[in-house]
Amino acid sequence: MEEVLSSIEPVVTEQMNRYLTAPYTQEEIVHALKHMHPFKAPGPDVITNRLKLILLVIIHESQSAFVPGHHITYNALIAFEIFHMVKLNKDRAHGVFAFKLDMAKAYDRVEWCFLESMMRHIGFHSSMVDLIMRCVTSVFFRVLVNGFPRAEFEPSRGLHKGDPLSHFFFFFLRRSTLGPTTPSRNKEACSWSENLPYYTKNEPLVVCGRLYCVWANAAEVGIISTIMERYEVVSGQKVNLEKSTIFFSGGVTPDLRLELANLLGVQCQGQRGSYLGIPSSVGRSKVEIFQMLVDRTRKKSKDWKRRFLFGAGKIVLIKAVLQAIPTYLMSSFAIPKQICQRLNSVAANFFWGQKLDERRIRWKSWNKLCMAKVEEGISFRDLSRFNQAMLAKQVRRLAKNETSLLARSLKARYFPRNDIFLASKAHKPSFVWTSLLVGRDLLARGMVWHLGDGARIRIGIDAWLPDGRGNYLEAQDMGRVAEVFPSTEVWKIASNLALDSTKRDRIFWPHGRGNVYTVKSGYHVAGEIHRRERKLQLRLILAAYGNGFGG
Repeated sequence: MEEVLSSIEPVVTEQMNRYLTAPYTQEEIVHALKHMHPFKAPGPDVITNRLKLILLVIIHESQSAFVPGHHITYNALIAFEIFHMVKLNKDRAHGVFAFKLDMAKAYDRVEWCFLESMMRHIGFHSSMVDLIMRCVTSVFFRVLVNGFPRAEFEPSRGLHKGDPLSHFFFFFLRRSTLGPTTPSRNKEACSWSENLPYYTKNEPLVVCGRLYCVWANAAEVGIISTIMERYEVVSGQKVNLEKSTIFFSGGVTPDLRLELANLLGVQCQGQRGSYLGIPSSVGRSKVEIFQMLVDRTRKKSKDWKRRFLFGAGKIVLIKAVLQAIPTYLMSSFAIPKQICQRLNSVAANFFWGQKLDERRIRWKSWNKLCMAKVEEGISFRDLSRFNQAMLAKQVRRLAKNETSLLARSLKARYFPRNDIFLASKAHKPSFVWTSLLVGRDLLARGMVWHLGDGARIRIGIDAWLPDGRGNYLEAQDMGRVAEVFPSTEVWKIASNLALDSTKRDRIFWPHGRGNVYTVKSGYHVAGEIHRRERKLQLRLILAAYGNGFGG
């Protein structure tokens, strides 16, 4: 155990320990009690609430789940980028592979002694460690045999899945797999790895503690196998080789793939695998990949059609369930319009029909049903616009938190010399990046710039006046302003040309409360843009017909 934990450096400072071990205040206790539901599992307690405040310092930056300000989609998107770069690597001399680990009965197999030693090596105060271990080891069980309880017995390992502290403990345990003992020792670097700031020449890429990207050779596989064996012995964890998969780059020969997969004892993964609920690769046939959303929605609606439901009940089920099924994938990918149309068709058939596989007259088009209730609609979602609003939310997070692992990864690959609003499509982009550009377009058309040093604002393109109009001029020359802009705008520009070289230009969203972007406000803006474009197309068509008749 000491051999594994010897590389772990203390990260909990003395100041943090003083905060963690301070007497509990009345406000903390009241706050924890108010978050306890009478008919559900207990929510976060005082210890959990204190650990949350220092969690960003304790855990590795590749961990995103359960961390305030982080999102599980960050790891999923990074993993997709890794699979995409592995797929693009055709170098036979420097082949790589991505290795996805799956732990068997992860919560049930945690050794308490290893957890305690891990917390002490991280730097927790002994009193805090003792308090946490008392919470962990105080459990006991009684088994019913023929309806009668037997004697109590105490386990020696395992964590309760419903405990709010349990997922924090896994963060502590995974630090042992993210230390300098991990491979690779190869001193050369793949050409594509230079674009990944979190990849080093002496260590593999690690995402979420379960995804490794290393060189495709027997030496690297041997190091991984040794690390897994040591980790299993000291922690009690067990790698599920049947569910673990390996994904090779295009330059790795079939014979080498088979050899390395056999050494690890795992199966090779094709193009149809998944990671954290999203596809690991999306090829040309995107409709085929996302057809499973339609299948899931259709299956759910068929189960409901066996029951008699009123119109109000159908509306609730469509909004709360059917249109919520694709939400997770819509936050990461631009779902093809054909799939969105099929999803709308499934919802429409369920709304107008009653019996299984019954098709009835649709007395209103789906577009009208998606209109607001004040416009005589039912406020169903238009999934295409909702998808764009979800992607815009992801882009807003990246722009706001430029130091996150996902933001740094995308910046190194697609826009190393500017920001995400000036980024281009790039060469051989991933489907994640092209999807984010769809959301970026919506965000760019609705946001307004707050003037700072003026370096990020483009003349003739970006809106920066308070009403969302106007452009930036590099010089405060009102003569040039009067030449370029209408006289009605000159006074607005004059009042907003106060440059501040100490501050960067910032964006804000004037369409939501507190100038904060929300999916709801983005959805409404996307609807307004769509209606304006439809009106413009109609005017152009009428003008073309008018010119034809006039000729």
